[in-house]
Amino acid sequence: MFTKHSRKVAVLAAALLLITLALTACTAPLQTPAATTAVVLQTTGANDAAVTAQPGATATPTTQIMGVYQVITAEQAKKIMDTETNITIVDVREPSEYATGHIKNAMLLSVGDIAKLAATALPDKGAKILVYCRSGRRSKVAAEALIALGYTNVLDFGGISNWPYEVVLK
Repeated sequence: MFTKHSRKVAVLAAALLLITLALTACTAPLQTPAATTAVVLQTTGANDAAVTAQPGATATPTTQIMGVYQVITAEQAKKIMDTETNITIVDVREPSEYATGHIKNAMLLSVGDIAKLAATALPDKGAKILVYCRSGRRSKVAAEALIALGYTNVLDFGGISNWPYEVVLK
């Protein structure tokens, strides 16, 4: 079990990871369909924790896997949107980008606001969440941050720049 202090450290580590990755959000990620990365909470002592993303990570006695980061294609995301209910689509771009066009029913939750607003905006940590941005970099950052915050079913389908389907103009 984690103490209140270790939870604070874990949330702080997740926030720092999010900020660090957000600052590098200028280029498109290397993506392959259905690529996964385990997001791991590493505990090194009673009050220490660090959140890391490790491709192919496995659990050890001092490591607890929090969730799995999964990349899917735009086609797979569209199929989920068309066939499943109880999904949440999250656009992690800035409001000005969202206003130029977004995917139907997408919720705007800027990548910089994930850590402070996710609990209110996304109360069900087990719900299926589809995340996208412009090119795919921020969606990866946001998906990993959500997993670090305890969300368990997060799918990143990259950038709207690769979305061949209809968008809503606002």
